[in-house]
Amino acid sequence: MEERLKLSFDALEDALKRIGTYDPDNRFAPLAETLLWIDLINTAFYSDDGDKYVEARKEKPGGILVFGLRYARNRLTHDVMVYGMHEMQYEGGDFNTKDSSHRDFNLGTPTWRWRIVDDLPRYTWNKEIQDIYKDELEGKEVEPILNDAANFLRLYRTGWVPTQEEE
Repeated sequence: MEERLKLSFDALEDALKRIGTYDPDNRFAPLAETLLWIDLINTAFYSDDGDKYVEARKEKPGGILVFGLRYARNRLTHDVMVYGMHEMQYEGGDFNTKDSSHRDFNLGTPTWRWRIVDDLPRYTWNKEIQDIYKDELEGKEVEPILNDAANFLRLYRTGWVPTQEEE
C-alpha cells in the first residue's frame, strides 16, 4: 500500500507542476489528471481509515475541498457534454470613452476559476458533494483549491493535520 501511495503522491505532484506550464485556456489535461490523483488518494485513505478519515476531511483545513473536487472529477468523467469544470474569466476590464488615445483600454486580468454549476447542463448526482462544490469551489480560483486539497492529503499521510486554530 505504501509504495502505491508514494507513486500516487509523486504523480499528483507532477500533475500540479504541469498545470503552471500550460497556457490557461489549455489546462484541461493536467487538471483532469490532478483531479484523478486526488480522488485515488482520497479513496485509498478512506479504504484504510474509514470514518477517521471522513471526520478529518470534515474538520481539517483543506479536507472539505476533497469532497468538492470529487464532484468536479465526476463531472469531468461522467458528463461528456462538459469539457471542463474550469474557465478563464476576465476581471477588472475598463474603457474610458473620453480618452481618445485609448491608452487605458484594459480587457481585464484573466483568472482561472471553477465554473458555476447553474451555467452547466443539468446533471444529477450526489447532491451533498454538489452543494460542497458550490459552497467551497464555485467561482473561486482553481490552483489554490487544488493546492489546499493536496496539502490536506499530504498532511493526513504524515499522521498530523493541523486544526483551523493551529494554522
